[in-house]
Amino acid sequence: MNPKTKLLIGILVVGILTVGGWWIWSHVQPVIDEKYCEQDSDCGWVSCCSYGYKCMRKDALSCPDPNYCLAYIEPVPHEPCVCINNRCTVQSGKEVMITTDKTEYEQGDTVKITVRNNLKESIWYPKHIYCGASFWLLETCEGEEVPYYEICLWVAPDYRFTKLNPTEILEEEWDGKIHDLREYKFRFAEPGCYRIVFPCSYSVNKKKLYEDWGEHKETIYSNEFTIKEKEVVIEGRIAAIGNEPFTQLAIETDEKIMYGIGGNIEELWKAQGKKVRLKGYFRGRTPRTEKSIEVTSFEIVE
Repeated sequence: MNPKTKLLIGILVVGILTVGGWWIWSHVQPVIDEKYCEQDSDCGWVSCCSYGYKCMRKDALSCPDPNYCLAYIEPVPHEPCVCINNRCTVQSGKEVMITTDKTEYEQGDTVKITVRNNLKESIWYPKHIYCGASFWLLETCEGEEVPYYEICLWVAPDYRFTKLNPTEILEEEWDGKIHDLREYKFRFAEPGCYRIVFPCSYSVNKKKLYEDWGEHKETIYSNEFTIKEKEVVIEGRIAAIGNEPFTQLAIETDEKIMYGIGGNIEELWKAQGKKVRLKGYFRGRTPRTEKSIEVTSFEIVE
């Protein structure tokens, strides 16, 4: 066999391997959303032919016969492939992470908060700060603290520094309520952009934390998340309240609760005395009602 023939055969073999590898990969189709997950065990480093690993659902690939795979074997990546915000995600393994279960909520939704210590050493965190606060704080995305706990300045802070060991996880749920400083009561957080703050320390000496917490404190922020206004549905009878020229349209529920009505309501004036179902968003006080609703749509039900 002359050198030219050997060269042509070599090129042909390389071409077959290249085209065959491309065909195998192009025909490996995800059978479901490859990134969706509900727990860490759903995720993993996945590959059909021991190369080209992807962090995804373990059951998300339909692989061809392994006999068609090339002889090349690639080591499995060592970084953790875990479930964060319902997506299979690669963790660096070099930090403390705080996350929420979603990035978008409606007012009144429960926010699930998770802290993971991916370091090789333990950290300290204040388990209870004061007045019902937990290990985390709440801020707007602009950095303004929003109290979700009762404000009680007469109580001295009680830090209760607690150790979080390597690979250990903290979990808590927030009901979406904050403490209104003006009315001194709890209400749902306003629509907007927020983040969770996790104060902690890498100090190995607990005593030093009590002596000077500010000097040793580290601040870790979660992903940003959005709280959207929640659309409400109210049924009741339409009525005009007040005297001219200050007549106002309102709806009275079966529980005798009266709401003022705003928005595009021209057609609702014709529905006085009828029972309707309104959709819209809560608004503030009116001259004659404690709360009002901005109507987006309605239907007559009686």
